[in-house]
Amino acid sequence: MDAGLNLFTGNRLEVLAMALSKVLEAPTGSPLEEDVVVLQSQGMARWLSLALSRNNGICANVRWRFPNAFLQDMFALAVPDLADTRRFDAKTAAWKIMGALPGWVTQSVFAPVAHFLGGDGDALKRYQISELLADTLDQYLTYRPDMIEEWERGEGDDFQAVLYRTLLEDLGFRHRVHLMKDFKEWVRTSGNSNGKIPERVCVFGISSLPEFHMELFTALSEVCQVNLFLLNPCPQYWGDILSDSEKRRLKEKQGLEQEEDDTLLMEGGNPLLASMGGQGREFFDMMAERGLEEFPLFVEPDGETLLGAVQADIFNLQDRSRGGGEPYALDPSDTSLTIHSCHSPLREVEVLRDAMLAMMDEDPDLKPSDILVMAPDINTYAPVIEAVFSRRVEGGIRIPFSIADQANRSGDRAVEALLLLLDLSGFRFEAGGVLELLENDRIRQAFAMEEGDLERVSGWIRETAVRWGVDGSQREAEGFSPFDGNSWKAGFDRLFTGYAVGDEELALYDGILPAGPVEGEHGALLGKLAWFLDSLTAYVKGLEQSRSAEEWVAFFDRVLETFLTDDEGAGEGLQGIRDCLYRMGDAAGEAENEDSVEFSVVRFILKTALAAPDPVSGFITSGVTFCAMLPMRSIPFRVIAILGMGHGTFPRQQKAPGFDLIAASPRRGDRSRRKDDRYLFLEILLSVRETLWVSYTGQSIRDNSTLQPSVLLSELLDYVDGVTRGAASEQILVTHPLHPFSSTYFQPGHPRLFTYDAASRRVAARMAEVPVSPPPFARLSDPDDELELPEALTLESLEAFFAHPCRYFLREGLGLELGGVEEAPESCEPFTLSGLDRYRAGTLLFEEALSGEAPEKSLGVVSGMGLLPRGEVGAHLLRELTREAGAVADAIAALVAGGDPLLERQWVEIAGVAVAGEVGPFFGENLVAGRFGKVRSQDLISAWLRLLVAAKAGMPVARAVVVGLDRKTGRAEVVSMVVPPNPGACLEDLIRLFAAGNGALLPLFPLASEAYARELAKSRDEGKAMAKASSAFYGNEFSMMADLNDPWIRMAVRGRDPLTEPAFARCAERLFRPMLEATE
Repeated sequence: MDAGLNLFTGNRLEVLAMALSKVLEAPTGSPLEEDVVVLQSQGMARWLSLALSRNNGICANVRWRFPNAFLQDMFALAVPDLADTRRFDAKTAAWKIMGALPGWVTQSVFAPVAHFLGGDGDALKRYQISELLADTLDQYLTYRPDMIEEWERGEGDDFQAVLYRTLLEDLGFRHRVHLMKDFKEWVRTSGNSNGKIPERVCVFGISSLPEFHMELFTALSEVCQVNLFLLNPCPQYWGDILSDSEKRRLKEKQGLEQEEDDTLLMEGGNPLLASMGGQGREFFDMMAERGLEEFPLFVEPDGETLLGAVQADIFNLQDRSRGGGEPYALDPSDTSLTIHSCHSPLREVEVLRDAMLAMMDEDPDLKPSDILVMAPDINTYAPVIEAVFSRRVEGGIRIPFSIADQANRSGDRAVEALLLLLDLSGFRFEAGGVLELLENDRIRQAFAMEEGDLERVSGWIRETAVRWGVDGSQREAEGFSPFDGNSWKAGFDRLFTGYAVGDEELALYDGILPAGPVEGEHGALLGKLAWFLDSLTAYVKGLEQSRSAEEWVAFFDRVLETFLTDDEGAGEGLQGIRDCLYRMGDAAGEAENEDSVEFSVVRFILKTALAAPDPVSGFITSGVTFCAMLPMRSIPFRVIAILGMGHGTFPRQQKAPGFDLIAASPRRGDRSRRKDDRYLFLEILLSVRETLWVSYTGQSIRDNSTLQPSVLLSELLDYVDGVTRGAASEQILVTHPLHPFSSTYFQPGHPRLFTYDAASRRVAARMAEVPVSPPPFARLSDPDDELELPEALTLESLEAFFAHPCRYFLREGLGLELGGVEEAPESCEPFTLSGLDRYRAGTLLFEEALSGEAPEKSLGVVSGMGLLPRGEVGAHLLRELTREAGAVADAIAALVAGGDPLLERQWVEIAGVAVAGEVGPFFGENLVAGRFGKVRSQDLISAWLRLLVAAKAGMPVARAVVVGLDRKTGRAEVVSMVVPPNPGACLEDLIRLFAAGNGALLPLFPLASEAYARELAKSRDEGKAMAKASSAFYGNEFSMMADLNDPWIRMAVRGRDPLTEPAFARCAERLFRPMLEATE
């Protein structure tokens, strides 16, 4: 096999792959020798292996290598002991620089670095500048080897030259510039006498290579066959074409007017190729200078579609946008190139899914694997892609897909757990933050807890009023007062005391109020929770210390063992985390850096490593491939879609540091993120075989204002307008509505606006209908209808019904249960009392005062509940609560006059219905009830029902007295109702109301019905009564208290205006009128 350097160029990657297949078909000297193929990405290796399999029937005995890895392979041949040789490594250099920086910055030559550090001694900033310097030196080794050699000869007094020479002396490393010299000398002197160099090496699909790498391939071609298979947009020489911006700069440099003829300069050629092809132009210029034997393998695009016409213009170096040829006649049905403007990433992905379904409808041969979707920032779009493409459309259709290039092990619960733990420096141990950690299943399982345990833990947090802080000492370390209240220590003290004393009376034990009781398996859960919090406390405290890198690795090894389960599902993620840790430790060890560093440095290193894209997952599977827009991924697909092509997102900017000597004096072949991205877009444009679909966020989701697309899309739109001599952009640019259910998608006259989403179609259809009230949720009941009364009733059932008729109907009649919304735990200690906490504390004080207990006991219990603010504010609230509770208790004491309460179980029969229940408590002839709070309608109804049953049963009763609290005055509120003359008739009426509302909606509401009845009794004016009822039912600007704010009522009356129902007034009067008439 002849040695030499051969160049295969073409504009279609599949044609180049066929040429590679033929090259690999030729046998080598040894049938066991591997063929080496050098390429740039795992995705390209995957595609090429499939292409070779199709072409040759099999793809075997091929070793895929990336350029830098291949360089190391070749260097190892020239330097047998390379594995034992210390080589330059950017991470190692960063640790070495970091350790030496404090001493270096005192020298005047390092003034620029000292200026960046600012003299604040921030360890993280010191590591970041060290890493930046090391990475920059690493770039010099590839792109400025001549400068490195000058520095090694002692030339240059720039701080980077001094830094490099110091590193070289301290670390004694060898780098690729040294190794390249050794390799070239080895090839020159020994050739391939030992037969270790492959007989042939193929380089495939690489868009650009540094001059440094080309030197190696050139040297290698002296002893083996080197074949370069490169994608070239144009078969003609295009190294002298200039973009418009380059022409402007050249005119300015030569002192020409901008209006002067461009022919005074160089050829313009195709403007898209000139603007986007800068990187490729430089690369092929470099190839041309080497005088390689070239094998052109070009296929001219057919130019039958708009996309094909653009590709043909680039191929022919033609500019039809400025009169260079016949204009293209755009067919209205041409969808080969479309650009879609949406309101958000979510809408972009929704529109894309509809577009894919339409394409596969039109072409049954189009498979999901024929579609590639790219995005500049795949991590932003990945959750949206998962959400949209995991959903099935009507008919159960789901497009298979995979997402590549996400952050390292994105979605891995072990990695997510570590990221949570890495953010805990300075953690205040807020109750919500601790619960968030336990919501991660890896952390929770490490402490033998289950998902169902979280509800119990959350309940304990609410009961014990845990807000934040481990204990007083931890708060003091944070700069706060050293108090234990509302801390985890206070919460655990209460919970463990509750576990110890069990279900005993409410009292303080050694100054601690028990919580719970905590019994049975909940005791084991409490132990696990304490274990978790102890471990978490030790971890957070450990983050405050500075350690060497080696010690940090050991520390996090223990952290992983403690906080993450090492089961089968977590193995890959855990191993990835450990790999990141060990690489950090190895780099610091190689640099001989044993300095203690702060946790912020370790967090930065680990987070950066875990955010790196996973290079091997999800590319080219059986479904649609979603991936990042990475250079040198010009793989042909029938359909290519690009998401997120908004202004400023692509081409991406990469600002070089001010000391970067490459950026200061650029040369041909230097890498540039902006040039890479421009050339990548050009390669994508050429790699599409049928359809290019592009989207961007072009309308603001806030105000619908216009947002600009990427400059590359603007250039493309300008070009197609010129090619068609018209407004082609109006046809290919599709502006989408904000919502997928917009009526525009379903109206004629918008052929490019459509959706396959059946749910959106139904919503749009409903919105297009004349607005009507929703159908009533429940059948309305009328108590005047003939009703089937129950045979028996308990007094408790009657009380529960009249306390909340709608809730009783939905729960008992229909079997529905509405889940409540659980509020997130508070994150700071109380500074006032919420309404609910005020009621809880006040009720306790009231009950203790009523029982005659010493006030000191109840005051201690309330304080132990953890509801009161600290200091004088809490003391003032406690005095106020004590006074109010005492006022209610005193009012009740005056009524009962020291008598003993009488509670009796009674049974009465009314209209054939047996009613049974416990009535009382009676003190003499009076039924007395009380509560710490406003007297509510349900309190009055409950006392009224018990009074009626007692009277009907023949008990010697005279009245029912309900005592509550008037918050405005702080005094007791007393309502007294006497026994009516006809208690049986009143009770029968209530039973009929119950029967009417047990199986259907009875228009009876706690606030509105009472407001109507009271106003009617007061003014005898039905209009005023209805106005009061409406205000109580719907609410007003002065009050949030309204029946309709209750979710039970809101569901029950859906589709109705219950106050307009005639039964509303009748029900209110039948319930409240007898009570009001009996009120003294």
